[in-house]
Amino acid sequence: MKTTRASLTLVSLFLAACAADTADPGVEAVARTHLAASGVPRGHLLPMPGEGLAARRSAGSAQSAHMVYRGGPVISGVKVYTVFWSPSVPNQSALNGFYATLVNGPYVDLLAEYDTPTQNIGRGKYIGSYVDGAAPSGSTLSDDQIRQELARLLDNGSLPAADANTLFMIHFPAGVSITMDSNTSCQQFCAYHSSFTHGSGAVYYGIMPDFSGACGTCGGESTQLAGTTVVASHEVAEAMTDPNIGVANQSQDEHQLGWYDDTNSEIGDVCEGQSATVEGYRVTKLWSNKANACAVTGVGSTGGGVGGGGTGTGAGAGAGAGAGGGGGGGSATCAHALCTAGAALDGTCDPCAAKICQKDGYCCSGAWDRECVADVQSICTQSTCGGGSGAGGGSGGHVTGESCSHPLCATGAALTPTCGPCTHAICDAKPECCTSAWTASCVHEAAVACGKHCP
Repeated sequence: MKTTRASLTLVSLFLAACAADTADPGVEAVARTHLAASGVPRGHLLPMPGEGLAARRSAGSAQSAHMVYRGGPVISGVKVYTVFWSPSVPNQSALNGFYATLVNGPYVDLLAEYDTPTQNIGRGKYIGSYVDGAAPSGSTLSDDQIRQELARLLDNGSLPAADANTLFMIHFPAGVSITMDSNTSCQQFCAYHSSFTHGSGAVYYGIMPDFSGACGTCGGESTQLAGTTVVASHEVAEAMTDPNIGVANQSQDEHQLGWYDDTNSEIGDVCEGQSATVEGYRVTKLWSNKANACAVTGVGSTGGGVGGGGTGTGAGAGAGAGAGGGGGGGSATCAHALCTAGAALDGTCDPCAAKICQKDGYCCSGAWDRECVADVQSICTQSTCGGGSGAGGGSGGHVTGESCSHPLCATGAALTPTCGPCTHAICDAKPECCTSAWTASCVHEAAVACGKHCP
């Protein structure tokens, strides 16, 4: 994702200014050509697929990438709060579940190598969601309007007070274009993250247009939800390692930047177009200085449950084959055995998995549930899963958890939030589904928000 450059600012002026700087001890002094024009707030844009990426790769710059710490803040324990610009934003419950899983899991562990002399990056948490029923309307919104609305919601108490760890991820409905200077969503960029000063501190935020229509290629996935999670993981990781880039651009103070590479930009940009599956969700790979490669878990990590195509996953990606569910069913390169319900699998990890995912894409984009396990025997006749799948009992629809008392596509008793990631997301949005009863409304939420195959 390239940072927008100012047409009115000459490289020579940046170089001269940089020469006059007195950098903090241990902070490498660099030319400030990546900063925008003075006084103009700008974010860090993720270009539309193919824009700028091919040139970087053909020049071989990705192989020589190295993030350099500039002296600014990082987000040490991120607290993600989602803001949905209107009730019509799709997949709200599923996205909340995704963020809860993403920031408190192995994906964030890679970022520990980007600690600073004063901050250590660790896992975070999802802290809540707000649907804005009074947001500015219209088919085109500027970054100024978005920041003004964020400030209004903070001031009136609709949103929690922003601190050094808060990250607002703002999702928009279909038909809304977002402009950043002369750039427009779904034309020049897919998404961006930025910051602005409000009160006595900075507000960190990510902008997520609706990934359908002209933005349908963003994320490079076959479903809108998977494409959204790929781009969202890109923005969250880059915001955690370089959160204050908007303030840095506006103030022309490079030492407000976090980790940055002048040629390749931020940690997600180097790996643009490379994705993997982590804990059942599609995510972008990130640049690891330690591994000198694109990765999805930290170097030396022992965590399993990570799958994904492409090269350069980094050390410690872990296969975590898993036990149970009878014999047979899968190669050791899959995140878990094909006869065991669990996280979604990458179809490239095994020929049988490829066949199943071709028939039922949910097995590789949502979760490898008991229906996927059943397909191992019906589709891949050379493999037999004996003794059951280990998933929740009953029939009728994909079930992501191992301990749900009944299928998510069937009404019945209230379910336990921890029996699956989709259940957790639904119960966050509709607490009664886990405190009173699993009603038709809960089933509908499972079908619409989580992509369940409910009849």
